[in-house]
Amino acid sequence: MRRINASAHLSLCKASHGRLTAAACDLAQLLDYKLLSPRFGEQCTLRVVLLMDEANWKSLLPVVENIFFATSRIQIFADEQARNSFKAKWLDRYLNHYIGSFFIARADDGVLIGYLAGCLENPTLNPLFNDLGYYKAFAPYCASYPCHLHINVAADYRNHGVGAALIAAFAAQASNVQAPGMHIVTNEGARNIRFYERNNFRILSTAYSNGARVVFMGRQLN
Repeated sequence: MRRINASAHLSLCKASHGRLTAAACDLAQLLDYKLLSPRFGEQCTLRVVLLMDEANWKSLLPVVENIFFATSRIQIFADEQARNSFKAKWLDRYLNHYIGSFFIARADDGVLIGYLAGCLENPTLNPLFNDLGYYKAFAPYCASYPCHLHINVAADYRNHGVGAALIAAFAAQASNVQAPGMHIVTNEGARNIRFYERNNFRILSTAYSNGARVVFMGRQLN
């Protein structure tokens, strides 16, 4: 299938309780992304919004879950309990406690093509993240880069600017609450490191976690 260049418009909506201010919305709407559309012969308008601002947001949860498992680094689980525990750790935690920072990306036909699960709080000061042992090593950096995020994008839409648009939305929200920076944690040598570097994150520290080496990447905001 041939891919074409298409301009994607980023729209960010509604301001209250740590959401985007009108000024932040206006700034974000000036961003112009070049989207390589996997749909032949069509221009694609990319819309990024908070999940909870969609009237039918609960009906979108199965789609979010499908993207989560389809893009997960783990594809085979020992049993259903292991599968559910993995989902609770990396998806449900954000839907249940931080839905106000859960962004989705939708194509102009309404198809949900990716999401960002974010948290504006410093994880080293929040007991909900005590199960993530690497934060003990990264605590000095979390003070300057407290907000964190996870991104998953449907395979057909990767490398099309969707992830960058999701990061822009979360960065605008984090800036709106005067957060000094945001971070991600990923495995050393992971392919997504280059993606985050292109989006102005840089490696600040490394640590061992569950027998693997992980990196802390930060991006300054204010």
